[in-house]
Amino acid sequence: MFSEQFVQDVLCRPDRIERVLAMMGREGWQFVAPPDEGEAADSDLVNQEVSVDKGRIDTLATFNRRTRLVVVEVKAGIAGLEAFNQLNWYLQNLPLDSLGLQNVQREHIVGIVLAEGFVGIPETPANVALLEFKFAGTSWPFRIVEPRDTLGQNIVEDPAPRAPKISRLITIRDHRNWMVDPKLREAFDRIAGCFLDDGSEDRSEWVLANAKGDHVAVHYKGEYLIHLWARRNYFHTGYQVNGKSQWLKVDAANYSEALQTIERDCRQMLAIVDGRLAAAIPMAFAWRTAT
Repeated sequence: MFSEQFVQDVLCRPDRIERVLAMMGREGWQFVAPPDEGEAADSDLVNQEVSVDKGRIDTLATFNRRTRLVVVEVKAGIAGLEAFNQLNWYLQNLPLDSLGLQNVQREHIVGIVLAEGFVGIPETPANVALLEFKFAGTSWPFRIVEPRDTLGQNIVEDPAPRAPKISRLITIRDHRNWMVDPKLREAFDRIAGCFLDDGSEDRSEWVLANAKGDHVAVHYKGEYLIHLWARRNYFHTGYQVNGKSQWLKVDAANYSEALQTIERDCRQMLAIVDGRLAAAIPMAFAWRTAT
């Protein structure tokens, strides 16, 4: 069984969610990425861990210039009726206006329960899909499961409450652009990409920088590696390597030296995760072209 964060990260790329939407019969749902330069208030985004009154949405993604919405409930291992009921509550009670999604109509909201299997969910409405994740070889790891295939005994799921999170939707660009110095922005981006963001390594597909209200949490293959806190004239990094916590303030005076230290430690952390998970995760997995 994979961790919940790992399964969540596998899906959290716009092109992958688009492909799942096509499987649900929604081929017209398209992700509009922000421009390389400047700002676009209606560009789409993918956010994790968005708090609402009754819990925390695992993944929320907008499409078609923030006029359509996908809500994903993720469960590690097997998901039951509790996961479906939680998702259904989100779909019916989302505070669209406070989330900045006032242009989304209720009929343009779909829900997904994502897990490695399902039990005890006898039926779902037309706007909800049960998405099974099976990592095997190099095939596309997602398939839609019909509710009639999931009948069985209900399972008891973890009732532990989730920690509250800030609910507003933001992007990594919001954090980066808060800093004034372009060199610090560049350093921030390199760390957020685990120094693999030049596209030359297949491993970059497994890096996900999750923009939260006050910081960016960077994880790799579902494991947290680094946290970043942006300030106007510097940023902080926090991570753990060799069992020791490292906290570094990066500013205009020390960014070059600090970046070397962080890159060295980051590559060591990547190697540790690869050593633990490489057997289960083919490095050359063709996400964008697999059939």
